[in-house]
Amino acid sequence: MGEAAAMVALDCALGRTLLEQADPADALRSSEHLRRDFPDADPSLIAAALTQVGLGQRARTRFGSLAGEYLWTSDGLEQASRPGVARYRADRLRALGVSVVADLTCGLGADATAFARAGLDVVGIERDPDVAELARINARRANLGARIAVTTGDCTDPAILGQLPTQAWFIDPARRDPTAARRRDGSNRRIDDPHAWSPPWDWVRAQAERAEVLVVKAAPGITHSALDGAATEWLSQDGSLLEACAWWGGAGPQRAAVLLDASGVVRLRVEAARVDVPAEPCTHLPHTGDLLLDPDPAIIRAGVVTEFGEAVGAQLVDERLAFLTAQPGRLRAGAWVGSRVWQILSWGDYLPSQLAAIAAEHGITRVDVVGRGRTLDETRVRRELGLPGGPGAAGTLIVAGLGTERRTTVALARAVSAPAPAFDVGSVPAPGPR
Repeated sequence: MGEAAAMVALDCALGRTLLEQADPADALRSSEHLRRDFPDADPSLIAAALTQVGLGQRARTRFGSLAGEYLWTSDGLEQASRPGVARYRADRLRALGVSVVADLTCGLGADATAFARAGLDVVGIERDPDVAELARINARRANLGARIAVTTGDCTDPAILGQLPTQAWFIDPARRDPTAARRRDGSNRRIDDPHAWSPPWDWVRAQAERAEVLVVKAAPGITHSALDGAATEWLSQDGSLLEACAWWGGAGPQRAAVLLDASGVVRLRVEAARVDVPAEPCTHLPHTGDLLLDPDPAIIRAGVVTEFGEAVGAQLVDERLAFLTAQPGRLRAGAWVGSRVWQILSWGDYLPSQLAAIAAEHGITRVDVVGRGRTLDETRVRRELGLPGGPGAAGTLIVAGLGTERRTTVALARAVSAPAPAFDVGSVPAPGPR
């Protein structure tokens, strides 16, 4: 019996009781306890309950209280969209006037339930019969069974495609190798080549000719060239770059970075209406006392660092690097959303002994090391400075390769936070009503 089939078997009175009484903190003792208290229970059902409770614990870090609404599988948990991201995507579809969406790669139904919670009707397609049944179970557990209909089948089957409503299609290609050995954390190896995804990228893109709106979730590292013709958003949450989301048929800029909070509310959106263009050569070196910004990774990956700088009152340090600089008091609200911000204590070409003396002058005894445009051996750098890293580091050593010659310049800086009261970027609207 496969993992998905084992989890389907838990959808019964006994299975729910086992889930309630299983203790994820001590699987061995819990197994003995359940076998003693439920002697007639199939051992495989007890094993499935213990596995499910463990998966639920892992899911809680990403899904919070919503984790308990789902029956999980290992692969399904890896591939499921975070609730805030899924909610944001659903809100965008609703704002476009979509009333029904076909989820061609339904899986366990995490995106399907987000669509349904936003008031959309969902037709889900899932090729694995046991996973499809789990999606139906999860829809019922979320009290959304009336809005979500899951069909077992292959989304690439023309007969199935021909029966789908064409208003909006959502595709989340599988990007994990099911044949590779699992890692220590239970995850599968990622597949980097989009043409090796399931379904493959060429087929995915072609569906833009069938659907009025096509929405595709992709790995954040996908090349910009693969996204030609799509309005693409790079989505991050609390400083973590999560995914690229490509839209065909929906209005939007060529590229955008969208910074979300855990609930899916937009904290900052930075757009570029134009395609990629080479940046003009520039070098705006910060001075002692100036601020240095390292933008949210979504801003960097979307290629909208220049636009971000223009919006918040900062300048690129170097066109090949993502660092920005500004004078204190000149930054506008959005600069503090998702960015690491330091104040420069010293910037220049220094020997390690000089930097160590500068650090001592400012009372810095531990440093983090950040490199940009340079490959660094952080351990060696700290050893040369005589300053350890780790928790409690009060300073940051920034090593940057500037200009065409990649001249090494270093800065000693101290992290700073947004001035009080904390900025609220309320002027940046969410994409649609909630």
